[in-house]
This record gives sequence, structure tokens and C-alpha cells, in this order.
Amino acid sequence: MDIAIARIVLSIVFGIGIGLIMAGLFREEEADRAARMADNGLFDQQVSLKPAVWIVFLLMVGILLVGTLKVNLLTTAWISLHLPVDIPTRVSTLLAGLNLTAQGALLILMLILTASAAYLGLENVLIRFNRWTYVSILLMAFTLLLAAPATNEGSLVIGITGRFVGELILLLVTGILAVRSFARQELASWMLETWKLIKQIFPLLVLGVFLAGVIKSIIPGTLIQNLTGQNALWAN
Repeated sequence: MDIAIARIVLSIVFGIGIGLIMAGLFREEEADRAARMADNGLFDQQVSLKPAVWIVFLLMVGILLVGTLKVNLLTTAWISLHLPVDIPTRVSTLLAGLNLTAQGALLILMLILTASAAYLGLENVLIRFNRWTYVSILLMAFTLLLAAPATNEGSLVIGITGRFVGELILLLVTGILAVRSFARQELASWMLETWKLIKQIFPLLVLGVFLAGVIKSIIPGTLIQNLTGQNALWAN
């Protein structure tokens, strides 16, 4: 639990620190931009945020924490479901060759489907909502829920954990609050900006995963295990 708290605190500190560094690096550009906007009379009116904005923000932080914290309340399986199907041997062999679990393969498939639906539904979301807009939202929520249950490698036994229940509740509350508190145009702007950010950072994530794989092949595994194989502050 102490390590979980340390992760939360350090992530917040790092986020604030990086933000301050970026603000310092681009201080002159921001000052010039603010001066130009002031000269043009932009943003003369005072704008206040809806209380719902802060509530949704806190709910999304909660989704992040519930989805990542490793505490017994979240990781313990409350109910075990035995699916009445077996993974075909050929599929199991293929997944083993790719070093993937069935859950991991499904998550990759969901990400591909979500990206395709988002492209069709969010590119022109400011103009209109279409059926792909709603499909992409549902796929995003389902992907988060799919990552939450505990699974046993090589089997179709699914454990309904506290993480799954927590994510489900938070997603439902966030969706209901967003629909009731924001106009459709506000929701469209929010989704479009999120989609733009995803398109910007996804290539960097792919590059980072590739470099991590290369580094893993070069650096001895024993060195990584000695550095990160302990539940200590330095390892985390």
C-alpha cells in the first residue's frame, strides 16, 4: 500500500514538474501569444467552469487509479466464471509463440477495432454524431473493462475483481454525468480533442515499445531483475 501511495504522489509531482519545465521553456512564446490575443480583444469575458467539469475530472482520475493500483481490494477475485468453451490448440500455440495471453490478444484486437471506429466516428464529430461515434465510445469503455478481470493463463477462467467492479461503476457514473451536464457540442469538442491527442501520441508509444523491446534484448535480464524486481521505492 505504501508503494501505491508513493506511485500516486510521485506521478503527481512529476506531472507538475514537467508542466513547470514546459511552461518555463515556452514562457516567451506564451507571453507573445497572450499579448496578441489581448490586443485582438480575445477572451475579454470571464469564463467559469461548470462544477461538473471538476467532477468528471476526478472521476477520470479515479478510473486511472482503479485501473492501475495493485492493492488487494482491487486485485482479489470475488467471483470466478468458468466459460464453457476451450481455447483451440492451434490458437493456444499461436498465442504462446507470440508471448500473448488470450486476454492480451483480445485487448490488441479491441484497440484495433476502437481505433477504426474512432476514425469513422470522431474525425467529423463537430459536424454530427454518427453511429460510429457511439460505437467508438462503447468500444473504449469495453476495452477498459476487458483489461480489469483476472485471468488464468491457458484457461478461460475469469475472475471478477474489485478492479472490474470499480471501473464499471466509475464508467457508468462518468457517462451519465457527462450526458446530463454537457451540451452535445461540448461533448463533441471533448471527444475531438481526445482523438487528436491520441493520434499525436500513438506513434510515440509504438516507437517507445519498439525501443523497449530492443533494449530488453540488449541489456541482461538479471540486471533488470536486480533493479526492478523488488517491491521497493527505487524499483518502482
